[in-house]
Amino acid sequence: MPTGADGVLTATWRPEAAAVSLEVLGSAWSSAVVEVRVMRLVAGESDVPVRGADRVPAVGGYWAGSDHEQPLGSSVTYQAIGYTAAGVAVLSSMVTVSTEGAPHGIWLKAAGRPNLTVRGTGRASDGPVSQTQGGVYDVIGGTGVAVASVAGVNASTYSLVVSSEDAGVEASIRALLSTTRVVLVQDCGHDVIESGWYYVSQVSRAPRDPQYLLPGRVHTLSLTRTGVPAGGGQGVIGWSWAAVTATYPTWSAAMAAHPTWFDLTRGA
Repeated sequence: MPTGADGVLTATWRPEAAAVSLEVLGSAWSSAVVEVRVMRLVAGESDVPVRGADRVPAVGGYWAGSDHEQPLGSSVTYQAIGYTAAGVAVLSSMVTVSTEGAPHGIWLKAAGRPNLTVRGTGRASDGPVSQTQGGVYDVIGGTGVAVASVAGVNASTYSLVVSSEDAGVEASIRALLSTTRVVLVQDCGHDVIESGWYYVSQVSRAPRDPQYLLPGRVHTLSLTRTGVPAGGGQGVIGWSWAAVTATYPTWSAAMAAHPTWFDLTRGA
């Protein structure tokens, strides 16, 4: 559970969820802040704000959330930037975590919805297939050699087969794909597809995995490579307002178990 030298930012790698829990401790800021931005820094990539943590309100300077879009098997650095009521930026110390050790499989993730993350077994992938934009054209009175015209290359497409190990994983895959059809696919140890964002144009399901004899279904996803989707969203891994209402019968009971707003939002 690495914490920055100034005590502001804590980043905890959660391999079971293939995500990083992030907490900003309001009492550790050198100045009173009212908004927070958390940046993700990865070697060879552009520095980007964590989704849902791009200058968001921070009551008392506190904030809790997570990053589930970080690369796997890498070293990832985070830094919190606080903003005072006057708009002055206050920087925290940096925190670096290793994202090694996630369970092997094909991780499917939804932008801004960490609790929809699901891991299946990668069976096979056809692709990448890359179509050329253009064609060849015969010329009237030509010499038997066609003229080629190339305008570019279409996005790569794949056909990915993912099997679920049980009925629970099957239900989670269906929940994810009923919520969004633009997903982050992260291949951890199966080496069947390049990790990245994909548009899911079609999903087919077979009743049972004939090779592994698992109770879950086999899903075949027709994928097209795309960019990082826009949008916000945020969440704490394993915790949500649905979990709050399911756990506590009244608001008073919730606050009795979590004496501060920060404790409640982070599920502590």
